Amino acid sequence: MENGYFVLYKRDRSGEKMERAKGRMLYDSIKEFETKERAISFGLSNLQDTPILAKKVESLNDYKEGATYVIAAYFTGKYQHYSYDGSCDSVPTHEITRCDQGDLDRIIEKLANEDPSKIYLGIEEKLVPSALDRIRSINEK
Repeated sequence: MENGYFVLYKRDRSGEKMERAKGRMLYDSIKEFETKERAISFGLSNLQDTPILAKKVESLNDYKEGATYVIAAYFTGKYQHYSYDGSCDSVPTHEITRCDQGDLDRIIEKLANEDPSKIYLGIEEKLVPSALDRIRSINEK
């Protein structure tokens, strides 16, 4: 059975300019899938939201040397939306960091110290093959 996948979507580019984002990418939404095919289909149907597709890391067997890891820290109250009438609502947000395996422990510890509600960990997957992937597939025949 395949591991699960998640897709981060609805990137908040304007929010990324805020100091509290600390240079991280911000995404408003995440959706989990049981299969890679469903995750890719969803990601491709939401390209306007700059999706990130990742295979969940759920056990030691899931780690992969040389992979790019995606860490998504979910904060329910760190970000707010202010209305013209002066009211304020919390905006649940995912702060995203990419890293290799060597930086994984340090980054997760740093994010955990910021008190997120949840942390997602995955290995980044491509939504569409690159030209280099196509060349490799031809040359491997």
